[in-house]
Amino acid sequence: MCLNKFDSKISLDYHKTYCGAHKPVRIEIPKPYNNTLEFENYNQSLKVPFVIYADFECMLQKIQTCQSCDETSYTNTHQKHVPNNFVYHVKYSNEK
Repeated sequence: MCLNKFDSKISLDYHKTYCGAHKPVRIEIPKPYNNTLEFENYNQSLKVPFVIYADFECMLQKIQTCQSCDETSYTNTHQKHVPNNFVYHVKYSNEK
């Protein structure tokens, strides 16, 4: 029914108990002491030929009145972000 691969018969048997007898999705809530998800299957990843680093800078400009205030808003606008520069760097893996 599914396209998962398994490294051992034990993991396949464990999977069959859930895949064949239950709904297609099983909800698993993390424990409070173990609530961090990390990528572990580095052997199944592909190397990409490039990476892009980007940065965007703004300055805060004070404003006197709220131009887009409506009567249902519970926030007051005091400043707005004014973009002033940006930069990006493309790093190619074969670059010398």
